[in-house]
Amino acid sequence: MEYSKGRSSGSKPSYPENSNIPRELWDGIAGYIETGYSSSGMHSPAAMYLTGFEPVLSTGFSQLLLEMISSRNIDDSDFYNAANLSRQVFNAIVNKPNYKPTKATALACAIGLQLNINDASILLRSAGYSFSNSNYTDMIVAYSLEHGYYDIIMINQIIYEYNEKPLGSL
Repeated sequence: MEYSKGRSSGSKPSYPENSNIPRELWDGIAGYIETGYSSSGMHSPAAMYLTGFEPVLSTGFSQLLLEMISSRNIDDSDFYNAANLSRQVFNAIVNKPNYKPTKATALACAIGLQLNINDASILLRSAGYSFSNSNYTDMIVAYSLEHGYYDIIMINQIIYEYNEKPLGSL
């Protein structure tokens, strides 16, 4: 799949008039990316959690994800559909305790679980990742989580407009 739409890598897309992306969401993400700040006024998103960094995590990604699913009483199929994951990828996560997801899969899981930014950061760290304010996808997901937008299809449409690969495995 080709993600470039003819824009240079540094250019920002304009609002796609023929989409169903709410203008408020688009403008909020654009401002978030432009300034690199969260609604709380702190550098976003990575710098907000450096002070809470846990140097050693005893819980791997698979175990933590399954605990989060269980604690939210979410049906497995509801979760992997909300995260835009295939059943095969979900089964790999469940059956391989040392499963190492891609960052896109870990971000999709955070959206599928409707996590807040802090819990999403913990989930990412369990997979060896963190949010970066130099990555469009990270900034779009961080904004979405901070503002309660969990529709992965909508989030993927915005990510696509920024010439990035969509989240999930479908």
